[in-house]
Amino acid sequence: MHLTEREQTVLEFIKEFYKQHGHSPSIREICKGLGLKSPGSMYKVLKSLRKKGLLDMDEGRRRTIRLKVPPNLRHIPLIGKIAAGPPIEANQEIIEELPCDPGLFGASECFALLVKGDSMIGQHIRPGDIAIIKPGPVVEQGTIAAVMVEGLFHEATLKRVKWDENSIKLLSENPAYPPLVFEGEERSKVTILGMLVGIIRRFS
Repeated sequence: MHLTEREQTVLEFIKEFYKQHGHSPSIREICKGLGLKSPGSMYKVLKSLRKKGLLDMDEGRRRTIRLKVPPNLRHIPLIGKIAAGPPIEANQEIIEELPCDPGLFGASECFALLVKGDSMIGQHIRPGDIAIIKPGPVVEQGTIAAVMVEGLFHEATLKRVKWDENSIKLLSENPAYPPLVFEGEERSKVTILGMLVGIIRRFS
């Protein structure tokens, strides 16, 4: 489920208003709080959020906006696919917003990528899993991370990262996939996107 920037802003405003006042805002209060002048345009945003299953409201009545998710939930952006196998292109377009408790995975700062391939099957990471990534350019030795490699069409891959003074190794958890080794100046081609902190698996 993809939210536009305006929809995300409105949803966050409603959540914060509810936490502060104990009830939901009216459309005019949302417009005032966000510095907007058109209740009609705001109504269209609210209808879209209702269609996406994030809130409900009774048309023609004030203060009837009801969130259908707990106010303290945050959303982790699912930004594309990541290869657990041969690298595939990292798509930065947000394709879905995953509701998540902020205490889980450190949800307020994480992003998510869809796993494709079986090279990490030894760690029970399967095609179709959603990898939750905590962004950062550095990870501990032996950590599974999302990485990109210059020269491979800026593609992303999920691998265990090891290094020494002379090389960086990107290791699979499947013997069918050989290590990717970058030595000397080639080490600069490797960019760490962040550490794997969790996996979400859907069964439907």
